[in-house]
Amino acid sequence: MGATKPKGVAIAHRNVVELALHRGWEGVAECVLHHSPHTFDAATFEIWTPLLTGARVVLAPPGRLDVDVLKRLIREESVTFVFLTEGLFRVVAEQLPQAFTGVREVWTGGDIVSPQAVATVLEHCPGTVLVNVYGPTETTAFATAHRVRDQDIKAGILPIGTPLDNTRCYVLDYDLRPVPEGVIGELYIAGTGVGLGYLNQPDLTATRFVADPFASPGNRMYRTGDFARWRTDNVLEFVGRADAQVKIRGYRIEPAEIEHALAGLSGVGQSAVIVRGENVGKALVAYVVPAPDAQIEETDLRTSLAKILPEYMVPSDFVVLDAFPITENGKLDRKAFPAPALKTSVSGRVASNDVEETLCTLFAEVIGLDSVSVGDNFFELGGHSLIATSLVSKIKLSLGVEVSMGDLFQAQTVEQLASLINATETAKSEDVLLPLCTTGVGPPIFFIHPGVGLGLCYAGFRQHLQNIPLYALQARAVFDTSLVAPTLRDMALDYIEQIRAVCPKGPFRLAGWSFGANVAHTIAAMLQEAGEEVERLTIIDGYPFAGNPPDASGLDLSEEVEDLAMVRRLHLNGTDMAGVNDERAAELAAVLGHNKALAEGHTPPLFNGDVLFFRAIGHPNTPALKPSAWRPFITGSIRTHDVAAEHHNMMQPEPLAQVAKVLGEELANAMGV
Repeated sequence: MGATKPKGVAIAHRNVVELALHRGWEGVAECVLHHSPHTFDAATFEIWTPLLTGARVVLAPPGRLDVDVLKRLIREESVTFVFLTEGLFRVVAEQLPQAFTGVREVWTGGDIVSPQAVATVLEHCPGTVLVNVYGPTETTAFATAHRVRDQDIKAGILPIGTPLDNTRCYVLDYDLRPVPEGVIGELYIAGTGVGLGYLNQPDLTATRFVADPFASPGNRMYRTGDFARWRTDNVLEFVGRADAQVKIRGYRIEPAEIEHALAGLSGVGQSAVIVRGENVGKALVAYVVPAPDAQIEETDLRTSLAKILPEYMVPSDFVVLDAFPITENGKLDRKAFPAPALKTSVSGRVASNDVEETLCTLFAEVIGLDSVSVGDNFFELGGHSLIATSLVSKIKLSLGVEVSMGDLFQAQTVEQLASLINATETAKSEDVLLPLCTTGVGPPIFFIHPGVGLGLCYAGFRQHLQNIPLYALQARAVFDTSLVAPTLRDMALDYIEQIRAVCPKGPFRLAGWSFGANVAHTIAAMLQEAGEEVERLTIIDGYPFAGNPPDASGLDLSEEVEDLAMVRRLHLNGTDMAGVNDERAAELAAVLGHNKALAEGHTPPLFNGDVLFFRAIGHPNTPALKPSAWRPFITGSIRTHDVAAEHHNMMQPEPLAQVAKVLGEELANAMGV
């Protein structure tokens, strides 16, 4: 199959500065929300335009942006300017249009924007201006913009508008001659926003960044590959694509780039990538023909592509065919490719309770399927971040429970998500022991809470350590600040009682992250003192103060907790507690401070055994933190695995998956599996 190599666009500092100098930002972009991933060109605007013009940037919490978080950030941070891709804007318009209240301008683009979605937002936010924006990455984020008017909505077509400052747009025929008003031609963009070209691909650069015949020698224009036309009022209308590029969730994607990556994988003889579905439901589907005598598994293809392509370019489905369909002329017949088969879980188990039944219905509704079984994986069925945003909102309306985007990415099947919801809902104030998974083979793993005292941060292990019982210990002071433990040893004694209620006799498996490492180590030593067997002690980037002084840089426990902004940034953002008010945040800060003091005043006992240690190496101060700090308190080996993350991000999905993979392999080997 013919294919091109993936390309990167080279944008100069000057291009970014010129974007920031657009006069349209004055009085509008005083406080800009930054939520776009760094791989998306909108991040260039969100970061640099406010910083270069003396305005303010509000950083969204890590992870996917859902409508409730968007509304809270706009309200609490007095955000004046927001950019959303068309797909995400549509979701917000459908789920919570009033979320934009207080924003001066909302810009949206990346695909054809729905006039109805704009009308809905304007109805709920009459003081907000809606702008339809257009601009390839090659021209530095944005090239044209149009403030939507009532007549645009009534006409059912939203123009892409007029050029930004220092930008010129031409609509030309095949001989590079301007076409008359109302006549369709190919859109070219010139001016100070045009980038340098494609990185290390001079041939491709020459075909897209061409000489500008309407300017002085040396100037270039970018051939967009889009069809457009001028209206009689000198406003541009977008008509469609002139080449094979597609837009999915706001990203401009060339299927040929994915085909090229597929073709380079072992066992792949031929590859093709097409788009199926419409609007928010659009998804990439990859088709492959195996090389002679080769066997291909979808899981292997997905895993391999994820290592070399960004997440948004990894197809939702993979279909293996004996041969590709062709037309009578011998060309690839893309219309004849079969739709991917619906994937279901191995068990195909139906819902057994009201929560599972509701989730099955909602999964099927948002993805567009007739039915879903309890074991089906949301993302393998074709779900993605925009549909996930809608699902989270529908769960809240249907079940009356708060589910975060992070929950959905960690608990991806109906069964997993239902268990997580039930665990969260049934955890009362007196529930120090939080069940994450009560069924499985072998002894449970007991995770000890970090300094902030909450145990739900460990919920992501459910996805990776399947068929193993999992529990988390939570600090009593989280629910009642008067119930603080006098000493760390007292806390350990309390947790041992909770652990024995589930597992009266050993062997025991213990794990702890950050402050929780100190408690898990002490529990392990105390259980040994009582004659019990501790099969596994896992420490996740936690250090004893006795071996690492409290002023050592980079330690979570050595942070000053009086600063609520710091507590939110390091301990609450990106978790289910991100939206708590300052009063609740102050309570959690007090728990964190008390636990820090417990660790400072604690002398660790001696544990006779080996330790599996995970070290965060994503912080510049990492060299100050050494697993050998535990050496005086551990008689066995300290087997260390490095994780590319900062300390406070260790329970985020990617680093957690790294920890879970090693831990799962260790447990499987120990059980002879």
